Amino acid sequence: MTTSLIVKEDIEHIHAALPRGRFAGATVLITGCAGFLRFYFLQCLTRKASELDLKRIIALDSFLLHRLQWLIDLSAEFPEVLETRAFNIVTDDL
Repeated sequence: MTTSLIVKEDIEHIHAALPRGRFAGATVLITGCAGFLRFYFLQCLTRKASELDLKRIIALDSFLLHRLQWLIDLSAEFPEVLETRAFNIVTDDL
């Protein structure tokens, strides 16, 4: 996946603002992962996972319309960190 210069700059800006050590060894759950803001959260956390010492990122969405290509590409690029799951909070069981 090709990441635009603007997104790369945004990722660096977000990463610089994150408290150091806060995510060490953590698993992060992001719901509604196909949304606009979650695009930035996932891009930043996934691309900076090793620097943040993140253990895992689990991304949930109902994907009622479809699974977005950027999310498919990001999952394929970082399979050891990012796991995406179809999950509907109204109808699915944990």
